[in-house]
Amino acid sequence: MTPPKQDRRWSDFAEWLRSGHSLYWISGKAGSGKSTLMKYICSNPITTDLLDSWRGGSTLLQARFFFWAAGHTLQSSHEGLLRGLLHTLLTQCPRLIPSVCPEICTEIVAGRELDLSWTLPELIEALRLFVENSEGLRICLFVDGLDEYAGYHGDLIRAFETLSSYDNVKLVLSSRPLAEFNDAFTDMPQLRLQDLTYQDMIKFVSDRLDHSRGLRELEELDPELRSTLVRGLCDKSAGVFLWVVLALRSILDGLQNGETASTLQRKLDSLPSDLYEMYKRMFKSLDPATQKSIARMILIMLRSKEVPRSEPMSLLQLALVDNEDITAKKAITEELWIMPSNKRQSLCLWMKRRIDGQTKGLLEVTNQDNIAERGSSAMDAWVEFYHKTAIDFFRSDETWNLLKTQAGSNFNIDLTLLVSSLLEMKVLPSETAIVAGTNRSVANLRQGLMFASLLEEHNLRPYTALLDDMERTMRLHWAKATMYKRRALDDEWTATRDMTFERFVGKQANIGQTRRFMRSYFDEHPSFLSLAMEYGCYLYVADKASWEESVTAQQRTSLTCILLWYYMAGDRGLDCHSGTKAVTAILQVLATDAEAVTRMDVYQCWRTLTKELSRARPAALRFDYANNTMDLFLAFLNDREIRLHPEVTTPGVRSLLQKVHENVVAENPSGTKNDSTQQDLDEFNTKYDKAHTILATEWKEEGNEAQKKQNSEARKWPGFTFILLTVLLSLLLLSYNLSVTSLGSSDTIRDL
Repeated sequence: MTPPKQDRRWSDFAEWLRSGHSLYWISGKAGSGKSTLMKYICSNPITTDLLDSWRGGSTLLQARFFFWAAGHTLQSSHEGLLRGLLHTLLTQCPRLIPSVCPEICTEIVAGRELDLSWTLPELIEALRLFVENSEGLRICLFVDGLDEYAGYHGDLIRAFETLSSYDNVKLVLSSRPLAEFNDAFTDMPQLRLQDLTYQDMIKFVSDRLDHSRGLRELEELDPELRSTLVRGLCDKSAGVFLWVVLALRSILDGLQNGETASTLQRKLDSLPSDLYEMYKRMFKSLDPATQKSIARMILIMLRSKEVPRSEPMSLLQLALVDNEDITAKKAITEELWIMPSNKRQSLCLWMKRRIDGQTKGLLEVTNQDNIAERGSSAMDAWVEFYHKTAIDFFRSDETWNLLKTQAGSNFNIDLTLLVSSLLEMKVLPSETAIVAGTNRSVANLRQGLMFASLLEEHNLRPYTALLDDMERTMRLHWAKATMYKRRALDDEWTATRDMTFERFVGKQANIGQTRRFMRSYFDEHPSFLSLAMEYGCYLYVADKASWEESVTAQQRTSLTCILLWYYMAGDRGLDCHSGTKAVTAILQVLATDAEAVTRMDVYQCWRTLTKELSRARPAALRFDYANNTMDLFLAFLNDREIRLHPEVTTPGVRSLLQKVHENVVAENPSGTKNDSTQQDLDEFNTKYDKAHTILATEWKEEGNEAQKKQNSEARKWPGFTFILLTVLLSLLLLSYNLSVTSLGSSDTIRDL
C-alpha cells in the first residue's frame, strides 16, 4: 500500500513495516473493506518479508485479533483480546511461559490442582510481562474492528498506547473513524480506506458495466452514460465498497429492464448514501407475496448467528424447515428416510433460486458446487448473510420487530431453529454415502446441542423431547452406518467398523474433569448426557435427572455435583446468563429430590459447593454472578438434611457466609458501581440477610429440637441402666444359690 508519488494522501505502509515503530491506523466506514484488507495484510507473505527488514537479527512474532460485536462475548471484550494475543504469542515462544505465568508454573511443579481462570488484571499483567521479557524478539500485532469493542474505548486506546511505547512492538489497528479514535491516532501513520479504494471502485464498476448488454445498446444513444454512472456511483459511495456493490445491482437491473438514461440517473440520485438506509430500501422492496417466508428465513439465520462456534446453516437444512406447517411435534414423529440424490439436488437448487431471487442479495449461498455429484448439499452449500453489516441492520430493534410481525405470531424462532438440525439428521443420503453422511449427522447433533444451550439461556426451559429424539435419531443413523461398514468389508472401515456410538460420543465429549464426579453415572450412560452437559444443556440434564425413572439417587447426586462444578469452576468460565441457567438446573434437581422417596446425598452436594466457594474465580464474585450463588446457598440452608447433618454446624456456615460476603464486596469496589450493579448489590444484600435470618431462626429451632431429642434419649439411659443392673444382680444371686445347693448335695453323699 505505497501511495502514488503524485498523491501522498496516506502514510507509506510498506515503508512503515520495514522501519517504523509505534502503531499504524487504518480507518474506514462500515462496509468499506477494513476487515478484508486486514485479513489480506495478515495472510500475505509480503507482510512478513517487509517485517524481516525491521526485525534485523531478532525473532519475529506476529499475532492477530478481530473484534466482532455480533459474535461470542470474548470476541468483543478486552479479556478476549488479551487471551487471543497471549495464546498466539506463547505458542510461538513457549520459553516465556514461566516468566509470564509464574504462579501457574509453581502450582504445576508442586502438583497442586490448577485454577485456570483469568481475571482482566491478570491478563494485562501477563501481556506486560511477555513484552518486558521479550529481549531478542520483535512483535507485530494486528487488531481489527476496535469500534466493535463492547467496553469503554478509552481503556482500549490506553492499552494500545502502552504497548506501542515499547521499541520492539508495533501495532496495526483498524476501526471506523469514531471521534475517540481520531483524537488518539490523528498524529500516527494512517490510511483512510476511501483514499485507497477509490480507483479500485472505478475499475470494479467499469468491469461490471462492461458485461451489461443493456448499457452497450444505450451507449449508442448516450455515449457519456457509462462515465456518468461510474463517477456517480463511486462519488456517492463515500469510500464504502459494499455500498457500491449493492447500488450497482440496482443500476444493472434497470439496464436489463430497458430503463432510459434519465430513469437510471433518477434511480442513482434516489439511492440513499448511508449503507443502513440502503439495507432498509432493499428490505422494503421485497415482494409482499413472499414476505412471511423470507422474514422467517432471516429470523432463523439471525438466531443461528447468536450461537458461538456453531456450524453454519446448510442449504438443505434451511430448505427442510422452509415450511409453514412444520412443528416440533411433526419433526419428532418424522422417521428417518433416504432422500434420493436427484430429489436432494432439486430441493437444494430450488432453495438456492429462492434465496437468490427473493432476498435481493441480503442472503447468499456459498460453496454450492457439486451438490448433485456428492449427493449431500450439507457438505458443500451454506447460507450466509452477504455482509456482517446486514446482521447489524436486521438486529436493530426496528427491523427485528418488523421481521417478527411479518413472520406471524405463531412462528417460534427458537423451536424452528432446533427443528432444522433434527430434520437434516433424519434425511439420509443413499446407502453408499451413508457413512460419510454420519459425519454431517454428528455435526447436526453438535449444532443442535449448541442451539439448545443458547435457547435454554433465552427461555430458561429445557427442550427435552427434541433432544431425546436427536439422540434416538443419531443412534439409528449410527446403527445403519455400522451395518453398511460391516457388510462392505472395505479396508477403509476396518479401524471404525466396531466403534460403538457410546465410544464415539465419549471421545467427542471432553469430560476429563466430569469423570471425577460422574463416574458412576457415565459408566451407565456415557454418551448423550455427557455430551449434552459439555455443550451446556444443563436444564435438559436436570430434567432427565429429575423425572427419568431410571436415574438413581446416587446418579442424581453425581449430576448435581458436576453441575455445581461447571457453575463454580468449570473450564468454560460461565458468563452470567449461563450461570443463571446452571443454577436454575441445580435448584430444579434439589426441589425435585426433596419430594423423592429415596433422597440423594445432599451433603455431598453441599461439600462440593462449599469447596468451590472457598476458591471461587474472581468473576464468580461479581454481584450479578454472586446473586445466583446466594440462591444456591439459600436452597441448601432450607434443606432439613443439611441442617441436621452432624458435620454441618451453624457457626461454620455463618463463617462461610460472612467470608463469601467479604469476598464479593472486595471484588466490587464502590467506585465501579453504576445503577445496574447497585441493584445487583441491593439484591445480594437482601439474600445475605435472609440467609442470616434462616441461621438465626430455623437452624436454631432445628438445633433445639435436635438437642431436646438428644436430651430425651439421654434421660432414658439411667432408667434403662438401673433395670439392666437389677437383672444382672438377680442373675448373679440365682447363680450363687444354685452353686451353694449343688455343693451341699455333694457333701452329704460323700459323708454317707
